Amino acid sequence: MEYEYVVRLGNELTVMRLPESTSYLDVHEVWLADEPPIIEQPVTVKGIYQHQWWKGRKLIRVGPSEEYWIIKIDWKPNKPLMAFVCRDDLRAADSTSAIFEWADRSWWNKGVKGPEYLPPGGPGNPTKNTPAWIERIDSGTVRIYSMSDMFGKFDIRFKKLKGHFVAIRRDERLNLWTIRREESGPEVRG
Repeated sequence: MEYEYVVRLGNELTVMRLPESTSYLDVHEVWLADEPPIIEQPVTVKGIYQHQWWKGRKLIRVGPSEEYWIIKIDWKPNKPLMAFVCRDDLRAADSTSAIFEWADRSWWNKGVKGPEYLPPGGPGNPTKNTPAWIERIDSGTVRIYSMSDMFGKFDIRFKKLKGHFVAIRRDERLNLWTIRREESGPEVRG
């Protein structure tokens, strides 16, 4: 199912028909700033899965006010990390909307020993008053079969999160991806 969204592309406003799961438009600016690398030959690299959340002091709110699940991929030594910031936890959802970004290598070790505090206004937490936390929840390898500016195909072989996934971008003007679990991949092994 698709809905119409008003999207700012540069200085222009336009109406776009996007998937129902496109809830990122309420939270993130999805104007394309980063694109993933072109990978044409299969490669196996290290990857991590992090959970980041914000929780204000409002007494009415019980859970996090905002949260994301981030797949970070160490695709090439001495280069920034590839990162897909997902709206939903891929351990529980078969599909989610995501944005792609390059992550500084220093974020690889964030939250390894448990939830790590990110103060407001600091790196990783652009809010003025809302505290944030990040925690590494899984790690292992990622087998990337192909990656381009519009499509990616990879196996995640972490301790808990496993499976064959595709990443699809429907509009080259937007940094808005759908990451979907596929039934089986070229070499998926338990």
